[in-house]
Amino acid sequence: MDDYVNNFLHAGSIYWLREALAAAIHRWRLTVESATTLFAPWESFYVIVGSSAGALTGLQFVVIRRARSQTDYTPVFEDWLWHGGLPIAAYTACLAAAVILPRNADTGLFVVAATALLLLFVGIHNAWDAVTHLALQANQKEG
Repeated sequence: MDDYVNNFLHAGSIYWLREALAAAIHRWRLTVESATTLFAPWESFYVIVGSSAGALTGLQFVVIRRARSQTDYTPVFEDWLWHGGLPIAAYTACLAAAVILPRNADTGLFVVAATALLLLFVGIHNAWDAVTHLALQANQKEG
């Protein structure tokens, strides 16, 4: 899937969009992994949530660093919030949930659910931004 995204969005003028879409795909993976592990033995659930959140937090810092180094587009506050700030907040909440889950399952599961919902909203918003950007770019090429 990542190769498809990279090949489809290889043009340098949309480097920021390519990085944002790759990060969004990884966010969806966390959501799916969290949902599917609900059926796994309880002892492994908090380990999977914590390790996924830790890995995705690291990935998010890589995405932010790469977004800062590109020169084709200057991200505005909304871009930093939706592509950087909110995902890091969600992953941090998932890490906290992994710590809370063994002691207080109710609170930990509510945090995981809230994180999944936040990542869903972030994914929808970022997909809408990507589609709008591509449509406007295609419209500018025609006109």
